[in-house]
Amino acid sequence: MRLSQTHFKPGNIYHIYNHAVHNSLLFKDSADYKICLKLIKELYSSKSFSILALCLMPNHYHILIKQVSDAPPSEYMNKVWLRYARYYNNVISAMAASLRVKLSTY
Repeated sequence: MRLSQTHFKPGNIYHIYNHAVHNSLLFKDSADYKICLKLIKELYSSKSFSILALCLMPNHYHILIKQVSDAPPSEYMNKVWLRYARYYNNVISAMAASLRVKLSTY
């Protein structure tokens, strides 16, 4: 069930998860996991909630948070996943560029 920002209440615990579209991978190798964890640590300066548990899977993730204030965690989550998406898209673009094949006709 999707929650609006008004659903987040202090003291409550929430399970936040997301799944990649078309069963594609969010994390292709250990470097991807490390970058994502680094972003979570780097951007985790929220006094609005605390992370109780975190599970990064190849095509989805789960985060268990405890709400501390009335402010919803969406701003923090958006920062983390937008930065990770930027990293991931740059990696995919670089891989695609290195895999381009020159076609010749004979």
